[in-house]
Amino acid sequence: MFPSVFIELPLGSVLPLGWLMNQLRVQANGLSGAVESVWPDLGSTSAWKGGDGESWERGPYYLDGLVPLAHLLNSDELKERAQVWLECIFASQRQSGSFGPENPKSKWGPGWWHFTPVLKALCQHYEATGDGRVLPLLSRFFHHQSEHLAAIPLREWSASRAGETDLVLQWLHAHTGEDFLVEHMKRLREGSLDWTEYFHQFAWPRVERPVQFRHDTHIVNVVMALKYPMLWSLWSEDEKDRTALPKGLHELDQHHGQANGLIGGDEHLAGRDPTQGSELCSVVELMFSLEHLLRISGDPMYGDRLEQVAYNSLPAAFDARMRIHQYDQQVNQVLCTDAPRHWMNNGNQANLFGLAPEFGCCTANYHQGWPKLVSHLWMGTNDGGLATGALGPSVVSVDLADHSQVRVVEETGYPFSDEVTFTVETKNPARFPLYLRIPAWCSNATVDDSPVAGGRYHRIERTFHDGDQVKLRLPRTVRGERRERGALSLYLGPLLLALPIDHEMRLLEGQHPIYGNHEVVPRSAWNYALQTDEKECSAMPVRTSQVSKVPFDDRHSPIRVAVEARKVSEWKLVEHCAGPAPKSPVRCRSHREAVDLVPYGSTRLRVAEFPTTR
Repeated sequence: MFPSVFIELPLGSVLPLGWLMNQLRVQANGLSGAVESVWPDLGSTSAWKGGDGESWERGPYYLDGLVPLAHLLNSDELKERAQVWLECIFASQRQSGSFGPENPKSKWGPGWWHFTPVLKALCQHYEATGDGRVLPLLSRFFHHQSEHLAAIPLREWSASRAGETDLVLQWLHAHTGEDFLVEHMKRLREGSLDWTEYFHQFAWPRVERPVQFRHDTHIVNVVMALKYPMLWSLWSEDEKDRTALPKGLHELDQHHGQANGLIGGDEHLAGRDPTQGSELCSVVELMFSLEHLLRISGDPMYGDRLEQVAYNSLPAAFDARMRIHQYDQQVNQVLCTDAPRHWMNNGNQANLFGLAPEFGCCTANYHQGWPKLVSHLWMGTNDGGLATGALGPSVVSVDLADHSQVRVVEETGYPFSDEVTFTVETKNPARFPLYLRIPAWCSNATVDDSPVAGGRYHRIERTFHDGDQVKLRLPRTVRGERRERGALSLYLGPLLLALPIDHEMRLLEGQHPIYGNHEVVPRSAWNYALQTDEKECSAMPVRTSQVSKVPFDDRHSPIRVAVEARKVSEWKLVEHCAGPAPKSPVRCRSHREAVDLVPYGSTRLRVAEFPTTR
């Protein structure tokens, strides 16, 4: 077996602090805490809890996010809620090894996919509690799957997402060492969609309309699969598996990459147009893939991308208090209404904010996003140390190889600030290496006032004493990136900047007053061109303020960047979206205006790809 560069830490080893703790509380106080009472699919009738209701992936998806959220917040209420689901699952395992609803209702027929999110949730539950029922349940289930794989081969979702099962098999093998698990991994790989070949021979520079449903262009399958070749390489030790993803990700970005770090996909791969949507499930699954890509490869670029997605695209898909969400978000999003748009194959309500707009998968699946990010802020290393993943306020607690107990407290307002202080807490002096990921966007980073290069890990090894500190500084200036038609997107550190559009939320008739579907309509202009170019961005003034208890509240943004802009009269709505941005440079006769840009994640309506006058 080929070892991963870093080691995943058990759930509970990393806990949130500061604004990240507040963000998890926002989630728990929002739809995550209310969904079982307002959405029947996760209510008492769920077949996963013994009822006669939804019996496929929605309960499992929800549990995969509920378990880490409950333990990271140490919430007795959420733990008890998760335990109801878990007890039903333990009680449902049959003599054959199968568990859960006996005849799940799915238009795709019998299959294996719906088990997998449950398996992932059980792994996390075991890490947090040591529940002795987990390992035997998993082992019995995989024996059952192995015995029935010929009769029920991988197909549809389970063939596309076999790598998710492989994650659990690798986890279980690390805990039990059962030989048959390795052979079972090989059988699943043989029956799955060949994502290694897919990324080496990428065949989808664009997907033509009308779109027929395909598993190899379905956006959630694609972003889940980003981690599979590298995950398989841990056992295959095949260089082709190791090199598939860098090539494939480059192709995806070239043809479908969005300014917010996502791969454009409103159900299927959808291109680079800033009004083409990206599904919320693809946000949290891309994050999860990047977390494991960073763990396996140790390549810091995956940490950079993880921050870009987590700190921009994840919060942008919700209202600030995480009560309602979108199915599809747009980089240039100027109107959210029940109306036809140029989606690949989604419906008229796909960019509404609501309980379950378009499809309910995201309502069940989004809960994993913030909790799993927190769990992957830190990783272990093969030389007995610690490494940062994404940067964010947190504390990690580990037992070192010499049995020393160490805590490292990461105090920071990042990504809203540029300083990170690491404080070591230990009863006795402890020698271990500390690896700090230095983002590639920062060309003048320092560690304890000494310059360090960006786009790499900086290794510190010394004997740490209680109270020792390491200070990381990541000075930021605004930087620009040219997009389609010469449009310009602006960034500050990992944050994408956007023009916030004043708006009104309108509840659709007959909907729940809090969790129902809402349209969002603009009350201010959006059709601006920036009076700048990418060479002048670094001089833009940045104003900062304290992060509120609702970190992505569009009324209290902690960062504002003043820019000069001009209205572009010919830039208008097309198919209920911002039309294609006029090709830059544009000529504008309108007067100059000073406008403020804010972090993309704090906006509901916005423009983040701008035409320019230069």
